[in-house]
Amino acid sequence: MKLRTHVITGFSLAVSTALYTGFDATGAFMLGVLGGVVNIVIDLPGHKYRRRTPWSHSFLGASLIALVVYTIIYILALMEPSSVDIVAGNELASYISVLAASWSHLLLDMVTEGGIFPWWPFRRSRLRLAMLNYDDPMANSIAILASVALLLHAVGVAGEDLWRELFVHWHSVRLAGGASHSSHFQS
Repeated sequence: MKLRTHVITGFSLAVSTALYTGFDATGAFMLGVLGGVVNIVIDLPGHKYRRRTPWSHSFLGASLIALVVYTIIYILALMEPSSVDIVAGNELASYISVLAASWSHLLLDMVTEGGIFPWWPFRRSRLRLAMLNYDDPMANSIAILASVALLLHAVGVAGEDLWRELFVHWHSVRLAGGASHSSHFQS
């Protein structure tokens, strides 16, 4: 699939997973950004001569990339104490949100003609569930629409408290000139 499809799907899945596991809007949004970033990182080393390399397009490789990206961001968050509460107390749920985003990359690439190497390094066989071209406009549109539908469902489940929090947080950021120290994690 196209990179924008991976990024939108990764963002939507990470935000949805975070909202379903109790994160507030800010924490879910930050994890969504990580979900988008991890999808970009998977493709950085993952294509050699327009073909996917096994190590980044396997469940093990994508999981390790998600762990490395998550760990780097977590360490950076520790250096800025006001941002640690994005993941503090719920590190496993945070990582699962980013992991879900990374696996979405594999699931999307499974339906392309290039496929993925799901069990690398144990088996080097390629898995294809369909033979779609990576830039097929219909396939990319369907994936994006499904991702947006999932995101809207998650926001709907989070309810009006989420909308109130978003409005209050963004309004306070605007009034404070861009700085806000509101809590990022809903206990």
